[in-house]
Amino acid sequence: MQHSFHIAAAAGLINIGKCHWQMGDYPLAISTVQKALDLNPDYHEAYFTLGLILLKSKTEVPKHVDLKPPIERIKDAELHLRKAISLSKEYDLKLMEEAFEKLKLRDKEEAGYNLFLQASQTHHWVSPSSIADQ
Repeated sequence: MQHSFHIAAAAGLINIGKCHWQMGDYPLAISTVQKALDLNPDYHEAYFTLGLILLKSKTEVPKHVDLKPPIERIKDAELHLRKAISLSKEYDLKLMEEAFEKLKLRDKEEAGYNLFLQASQTHHWVSPSSIADQ
C-alpha cells in the first residue's frame, strides 16, 4: 500500500510541477518534480519531465539567480532524459538520439526540446504549452 501511495503522490507532484512550469516558475517546477523523484526514484516520467523543464528553462530564463548556469542545466537535462530512456521502453529512441544531437549544437535546444516531445508521444506526455494552447 505504501508503494502505491508513493506512485500516486509522485504523479500528483509531476502535475503540480507542470503547473508551476506553465506559470513560468522554473525553480519551483524543478523542486516539485525533484520531490516526485524522491518519492519514486524509478519513475521515468519524472526524469523526463525534469529534463524538459531544465531544457526549456535555458531558453526561457537563461539567467536566473535561483537556477544553475544554463550550460549546467543542459547537462542535467540530458542526464535526466537519458535516465528516463533507461527506465522505460516507451520512448522513440531514434528521435531521442536525434534530440540529444541537437543539444550539442549551440542554440538548438528548442529543436531538441520539440524532438523530445515527439519521442514521448507513445506515452501521451502533455507539455504545459500544449495545455495553454487549448
